[in-house]
Amino acid sequence: MSIWLPSQGSRSSPPASASRPAVGLRNPALAPEHCDRATWRRLAPASLADVASPDIYFNVQIGKPPVVGTAQLAALARLHGSERKNEKPHEYSIVQLFASPDGSMAYDDGSVRGEFDDVATKRHVIYDLTYLRVWRVAAGKCRLAATYGRRVNLERGATSH
Repeated sequence: MSIWLPSQGSRSSPPASASRPAVGLRNPALAPEHCDRATWRRLAPASLADVASPDIYFNVQIGKPPVVGTAQLAALARLHGSERKNEKPHEYSIVQLFASPDGSMAYDDGSVRGEFDDVATKRHVIYDLTYLRVWRVAAGKCRLAATYGRRVNLERGATSH
């Protein structure tokens, strides 16, 4: 299919030729993104804030309610920013990845390692989570819709500063 842009004329609807197969160039930037393996590989290591869907469900804290939506996610990030220093990027070990044939969703699960210095205790904290992440297409982009994780250990290799 060719893509019709409003700049191609003054009509309020695409021309009839827009429904015929395209001949010539297409603009891939305008095509919707799919949650396929290639897209997932590109997005998986990205910052959570950069890939979260607007209605993300984030549940990794035992005994605390889940974070729902990007506003609550940003609030959690600010809280962690004041409680943690020298936080290292998370290291994911993927056990499996599934992408639907139509590219509308994907999920991955495995384990992830987190590491930071706790401001209050002045201890270095290393923790491991098992997780499940669900990805879906939202507003034409593959975005993280939900994350569920649980700590494998409360603290490993923690040392005082």
